[in-house]
Amino acid sequence: MSKLMNLTAAASLLLAALPLLALTNAAHAAPVVIPVGDLNLSSADGRQALSRRTEAAAQDFCRQERSTTLTERQSCLSAVRAEAADKADGLRQTQVAAR
Repeated sequence: MSKLMNLTAAASLLLAALPLLALTNAAHAAPVVIPVGDLNLSSADGRQALSRRTEAAAQDFCRQERSTTLTERQSCLSAVRAEAADKADGLRQTQVAAR
C-alpha cells in the first residue's frame, strides 16, 4: 500500500503542472495546475472528475490568455486538453502498475 501511495504521489506531482508547450504564446504562460492526488484514474468516477477539472482549468487558462478569435480560443482549449490527457495517461499507467 505504501508503494502505491508513493507512486501515486510522485505521479500526481508530475501531472500537477502542465507546461502547455503547444500554445504559441507559451513563453509567458503560467503552468496550469490540476490536482489529481485524490483521484483513482482507473475508475470511471476518477476519470470523470479529472475531465471536469481539466475542462475548468482549460477554460480558466484560455480566458486569461485573452485569445482574440474563436479559432485561437479553440486552439488554446485543445492544447490544454491534449496536454492534460497525455499526462493523465501516464499517471493512469503508473496507478495500474502499482497495483
